Amino acid sequence: MGNHVAIPDPAYDTCTLPDAPGVSRTFLPNDDEDMTNEYSTVLKKVGKPIRDKIHSVARIDNNELDRRLAASKNREMPETDSRSTLLSFYTTKQNAEAIIQNGFTVDQYSKGPFGHGIYFVSNDYKINEIKTCNNGRRCQLLCEVALGKPKVCDTPNRSLDSAKLKAMGCDSVLSGQNKKKQSANAIDRDDEYTYVVYCAEQVSPSYLVTFRSSRSTGVMLDKAVQCEGVATSLPGLITLIVDLVLDIMRSLRKRKKTKRS
Repeated sequence: MGNHVAIPDPAYDTCTLPDAPGVSRTFLPNDDEDMTNEYSTVLKKVGKPIRDKIHSVARIDNNELDRRLAASKNREMPETDSRSTLLSFYTTKQNAEAIIQNGFTVDQYSKGPFGHGIYFVSNDYKINEIKTCNNGRRCQLLCEVALGKPKVCDTPNRSLDSAKLKAMGCDSVLSGQNKKKQSANAIDRDDEYTYVVYCAEQVSPSYLVTFRSSRSTGVMLDKAVQCEGVATSLPGLITLIVDLVLDIMRSLRKRKKTKRS
């Protein structure tokens, strides 16, 4: 399981408001035997570069969103295509909390290379594009996504939407970084793929992962002094600075190894 310990920080990991009726979260400690398998499953999804930076992992249960996801699969997708998979959605803490409570809304849709939809990735290959959250931390939502029958796209198509996909007999878009590997069965492998769905009913958040940022010192300290809570206190800032120094040392060691090779 590694040497990192995921411990919730009340100043950051607790909701400002209580969860709505039918919504709950359970923090998963990595040293609880009853939750070891579940924690391991999440760990595999967050990607190797950030596994030792995890700060907390919370299981999310939203009865209404789970019901909506099941209804969408039963209504729109044949039984052979109705499986779902855990995919990553990176966002700010504020947006993550809104999604946990109410599901995805138009505000969380992106206008990307495959039109106006909800974009997910299979792993952390876009980790450098993630927005930094309060206390120099970032958020990853692991969502259960019903992909149905994916349309494999080799090139961008910004005109795609739900109606056009349905007319093609498809329910989502799959775009891979390695075209030789790319196939409609790519969800079975941990490759570098982007997935897009155009209907919020096809998604339900399952886990919220927070982890330390490894961006530049200036950005992290700038974010730290803007936020409220533990990180603005002296002990919090000391911890943050120690983390920054460790990240810089790791980066320097990697560069030296690269030069030698």
